[in-house]
Amino acid sequence: MKRILVLLFLLILLFTSQSPAQEATYDQVKSFTDTCIKAIQGGNFDEAARSFHYPPNYSPEELEKDRNAVKLGLMELCKIFGAVQKAEIVQRPVNFYNFTIGGGDIHYWQRNPQFLQVTYETTFSREGEGFVVFNVVQFFKKFELRSAAFGIPTESPNAKDRMEKIFVHMMDFMKSLKNGPEIKKM
Repeated sequence: MKRILVLLFLLILLFTSQSPAQEATYDQVKSFTDTCIKAIQGGNFDEAARSFHYPPNYSPEELEKDRNAVKLGLMELCKIFGAVQKAEIVQRPVNFYNFTIGGGDIHYWQRNPQFLQVTYETTFSREGEGFVVFNVVQFFKKFELRSAAFGIPTESPNAKDRMEKIFVHMMDFMKSLKNGPEIKKM
């Protein structure tokens, strides 16, 4: 009887302990994403890139290459959209066109699909009203970004055409990080 109680206690403890992707409070996630948005606002792209999650099986060289691509991608998005001048979390659903930056690849994230989303309504110095959206993951009680998206509202004048141009530019830019050739400026 004593063994059954001990086993039952261990099973309850196992299933009620915090798993890597649960039990995050709103304040904890908000505090983390506030740090991320402030890094971007302050132009600290190294810090912002270190906030992202990268596959744990990466070699040191792969990690450095992916982290550098994220950093340069964030820098390029800020050149295109302009500086993030204000950022306030919104709780309502928003419709926007965006370009998303993240570490890892589609295969890795298909195996790790859970995330929390935090949306900031922003004013970009070049594009005007827009959004920065963070998808947050938690592995082993540590918050990290799965991705960051910069976008403009779908109802903005010429939003779709503008985002198509940004998308093409960013795809060329990201490809250039692999291949090395220079790309034309927007």
